Amino acid sequence: MLKTGQLRIKILLLATMIFLVALSGCVQKKDIYAILLEQYEALDTNHYENGMNLIISQNLQKKAGNDTTFALVFNRIDEVDSQLDLFVLDKKLNITHHTTAEFLIGPCYSVNSFIFENKRVIFGELSNVMDDKNSDEDVSVNLTNIELKFSDGLTINQGINTSNQGYLILADTTAEISEANVYEHEKIISSLADVPNNVCELQTYTP
Repeated sequence: MLKTGQLRIKILLLATMIFLVALSGCVQKKDIYAILLEQYEALDTNHYENGMNLIISQNLQKKAGNDTTFALVFNRIDEVDSQLDLFVLDKKLNITHHTTAEFLIGPCYSVNSFIFENKRVIFGELSNVMDDKNSDEDVSVNLTNIELKFSDGLTINQGINTSNQGYLILADTTAEISEANVYEHEKIISSLADVPNNVCELQTYTP
């Protein structure tokens, strides 16, 4: 039978172990938004205060297996300039790689890609307005899906929503993109002839 002092020590040890496990769980559950926001705040605490110039959405995060997460961020640099930032995170949610792409003025979408571990990662912006080829005015569009065709014959058709302001696709191929069409239901709204097929340089991330 345990003495009172021994019992107290065992209870204290048990409580400490439970606390450490809970604390470990809290650290692991730190979300990607907080992790990415910290990187921007470290660069410029005034400009990125409270993340007001950033759009970090769970809809623009994709996992490749259990080890890698891709996260697309809309970065409003100032009143005029904006860019897309794509981060690669490992299974511990450490940022390992990074690339950027410029916003396009006029088209309703953009096409950017890079190769990572035998996958082509495709991402871009989406807009509900675009330049009318026959006039100087903008026209409204309601994009519903994007179709990507690759030089090896692979075709991907994925639903999109302009409310997300972007898209992110992981393709099980390293082949080049040969066609990229965005649709409003069955109608092609824009094709690769209207936008650059931008191949990004993926860089090792240094905070």
